[in-house]
Amino acid sequence: MRVHSDQLLEVLEYSFERRWLADLYYDGERKVADLPIIDPKFDDDGGALVQSTGSVTVIYQGDFADSLSPTTVSDLLAPAGAELAVYCIVSAGDFTERVEMGWYRIVETPSAKDFTAKYGSRRITLGSRVELTLQDRFHRVQRDRFDVPGSPAKLTSVFAEVAKQTQLQLTKMVPDKPIPRSIAFEEDRLEYVYDLVAVLGAVPYMRPDGSLGQRTITWPAPGPVLRGGNGGSLISLARSLSSEAVYNRVAFRSTAGDQTSIVATAEITQGPLRVRNADGSPSPAGRVTYYASSEFVTSRTQAQAYVNDLLPRVSTMQALEVPVVEKFNPLREVGDVVPIEHPTGDLLGRVRTISRDSGATQALTLEVNP
Repeated sequence: MRVHSDQLLEVLEYSFERRWLADLYYDGERKVADLPIIDPKFDDDGGALVQSTGSVTVIYQGDFADSLSPTTVSDLLAPAGAELAVYCIVSAGDFTERVEMGWYRIVETPSAKDFTAKYGSRRITLGSRVELTLQDRFHRVQRDRFDVPGSPAKLTSVFAEVAKQTQLQLTKMVPDKPIPRSIAFEEDRLEYVYDLVAVLGAVPYMRPDGSLGQRTITWPAPGPVLRGGNGGSLISLARSLSSEAVYNRVAFRSTAGDQTSIVATAEITQGPLRVRNADGSPSPAGRVTYYASSEFVTSRTQAQAYVNDLLPRVSTMQALEVPVVEKFNPLREVGDVVPIEHPTGDLLGRVRTISRDSGATQALTLEVNP
């Protein structure tokens, strides 16, 4: 969950008001503070490379009849490097708390309009209304592609390489490790960052404060209980099941410099995802193979290490998805583990997606281990 006070947790269980603000930054410098925002819409998806996207409308009334409607790339709200630090202000009575929702790059300005009035012989600007499309800071990393494939120059530290490739401030949430020799990059810089952080048993993500964090693959401790029924914040839940992106076997195929074939395989041998039964017959799950290759793997030993490392990542069976609707809660984050108490049965799930807007509710997708 996002950083919060104990009192805010209590306030969110009852009636409260909220509004949205943003600070506008360019090149690390705050240019405008507390811009009012209307029509917020944010989607967080833990399965995407750029995990947080959204759209807002900025309402601006300057003290000097100035405009924020962008007309050139040098204007403040132009999609040319400007960023918004977005906040949700929660208030109830005398209580007010400012919740960091995220740092977003402006990637598009679909609409911009100035409101003007005639004052004597001059026409002055009363204010601006600017619609913005936003993506988190990984958008810049993904667009900065490698010119040629390669491998890291130094293998001593995952964090050092991630900082070098992203140029982002890191919040170190897991222990550092050396980089395996099997790690290499091709074109997509952001995919390379994901591969690096996977060595630490985690997934990279942009924290609400704009730094790069690491979400552990293993589930963290559960958060507060989400309850249904009278007085609860749970509105509805359902269930769905899919195994489309789950594999129980990895096959590596490549060719060495001397044209020798390099082949290696790894497969699940136990549990519901096993490839075959103990007697050698096909298992109920069947054989579902993930095919991999890399020009930087040059020996069978490297290939075997490659598939052994990859298999746990592609065979994670978190296929049970539970769509949930809850009361608006700005503290909820992807990766939170949520215990749910519901008349149809209790469950424990981890947040995979969140969709929230100006409405009184927000939609989640929880992953539940079968």
